[in-house]
Amino acid sequence: MPEAPGLAYVFDTQEKKAQHVIGRRNWFDPERTATVQPIALQARDGVPLHGDLSLPRTGTGKNLPMAVMPHGGPFEIFDSWHYGTEGHGFYAEPHRRAFYTQVLAFLARFLGGAKAN
Repeated sequence: MPEAPGLAYVFDTQEKKAQHVIGRRNWFDPERTATVQPIALQARDGVPLHGDLSLPRTGTGKNLPMAVMPHGGPFEIFDSWHYGTEGHGFYAEPHRRAFYTQVLAFLARFLGGAKAN
């Protein structure tokens, strides 16, 4: 859960319950951190792109400032959720060609001239 980083749980598969065992960052206040949710976009070339959207917990969620921070590429699959300026406003992080197969298709299509699906 990105709102409370560093929490560790043990999951009992018989009882189907999780028990909290340790917290590495207990000084984090989950009520003050931004919420993070996955988003899906379509690039101009039709390739689906995935990313993360962070929204502040306070306010209406409308007419917010925006920062777009591309990450994860071109050869990385994704970056981990982290905590930064997103708590102050609207923050979108699109993954670059989110999956490795998309990276290969992108390279073949745009750099090598080959047709990629």
